[in-house]
Amino acid sequence: MYARVGVRPDGSDRRARRGYGANSRIARNAAVRRGKARGPYRIQTRPPNAVPFDVVDYLQGDRARPYTYLLGLYLGDGHIAAPNRLDIYLDARFGDLVESCLSAMRMVHPRNRAAMRHKSTGCTVVYSYAWQWRRLIPQHGPGLKHKRPILLADWQLDFVRLFPFDLLRGLLESDGSRFDRRVGGKTYPAYDFTNESADIRAIFCSVADSVGVHYTLPKPNAISIARRADVSILDAQLPIKA
Repeated sequence: MYARVGVRPDGSDRRARRGYGANSRIARNAAVRRGKARGPYRIQTRPPNAVPFDVVDYLQGDRARPYTYLLGLYLGDGHIAAPNRLDIYLDARFGDLVESCLSAMRMVHPRNRAAMRHKSTGCTVVYSYAWQWRRLIPQHGPGLKHKRPILLADWQLDFVRLFPFDLLRGLLESDGSRFDRRVGGKTYPAYDFTNESADIRAIFCSVADSVGVHYTLPKPNAISIARRADVSILDAQLPIKA
């Protein structure tokens, strides 16, 4: 038996090593939890395909449309952090946008979980943890999106064909905007989408073509939709940031 709490037979003081001084209660609570030793901790990761998971079957029904919208948000300004956290970065000024993202993420999440945190002034991060995110969003990977290939899987393209405007909405709400431009003293509404990834811009253009929305490429990393008829199509389908 030890001579006194925290001191081993060899004279070493466990409490002192852990930085708790003479407070034996704190030392004991730090060393065990419910009678079991704490740590060391390891991040539990699932090997690829360790659990049968059919993404297409999982997304059928009510999850399909919010998933397509969430995919657009991810492509615009999201990433999957280690081990299994999906983060979507949004402009904190647009509360309705944040709520829409929260709602979509909860609908797609297996246990209807999502939360938000404030990363910095003006930025809100909507996030949730699930190992399924890596299966649902296979575009994840190390490094920046514009420095690696970003291609949609065939099963993702099937959902995009069903809900093209939901993907466009996600892309525009994360990396685009609707604004007023002045031409000849008059004001005209327009949309733009800016992204450094050529693959993601190509996805945007492909979906815009599929719904008959004309666009121009004013800059190497930008897409503009300014014709009145095309703006009207988007206005009829997409909620305006508020």
